[in-house]
Amino acid sequence: MFDNYSLRSRLAPTTLTALPLVAVYKYIGSPYIDDYMNEIIPLFPIIEGVSFFVAIVLLLVQVNRQLSKEFLQKPYFQGEIRMPTTDFLLHINNEFSNEYKNQIRSKISGYFGMTMLTKTEESVDEVKARFLIKEAVSQIRAVLRDNELLLKHNIEYGGVRNFLGGCIQAIFFSVVLLIKSVFFPYSQNLIIVSMLFLVVYVGFLISGKKIIILYSNDYAKVLYQQFMNHTKQP
Repeated sequence: MFDNYSLRSRLAPTTLTALPLVAVYKYIGSPYIDDYMNEIIPLFPIIEGVSFFVAIVLLLVQVNRQLSKEFLQKPYFQGEIRMPTTDFLLHINNEFSNEYKNQIRSKISGYFGMTMLTKTEESVDEVKARFLIKEAVSQIRAVLRDNELLLKHNIEYGGVRNFLGGCIQAIFFSVVLLIKSVFFPYSQNLIIVSMLFLVVYVGFLISGKKIIILYSNDYAKVLYQQFMNHTKQP
């Protein structure tokens, strides 16, 4: 059901951010749902713990992925046109030397028949330059789809991004849990748990941009490095 990428970049980070929702179910929803479910499924108390946690994780896999794309990747990178894989190949970017960028551009032209804009053309229409690079990067990814080192970095980036997306929903359910623990009824232990959730997930989310940029920079460097080491099959 899950390949290596799905397990490590989607399932694992989702599991780490599912705890507040599980706690909300346990302390808020469970008392009302259990009695009803027991009438339908006599063995519900036995299977409830594991099966419900698995169900939550599977549901949140897609939720976290969409949250990370909509609230993190799009604002930070405007989709992909401002990702490091695009930025690093621009003439105005200083991450790579001009010589190295020219070598990459030349190899892109030889592999895919695509011509990147010159420095002058780029200064006139940077948006077009970015879209051309984005399209070239998609071709490079296809060529390197079986590259283990690039896959490793892709998994790391995807895992971090999805974990941070999960922090968004985790913070929401932590607040719900905190409200419950203060008013319905007061529970000091539950307040501590919910506050701990908030500190952890808010802390990661505040650092989210730096974390994502760090991992996306590493991915971009490895992408171009592996592309330059790749030999085109006849």
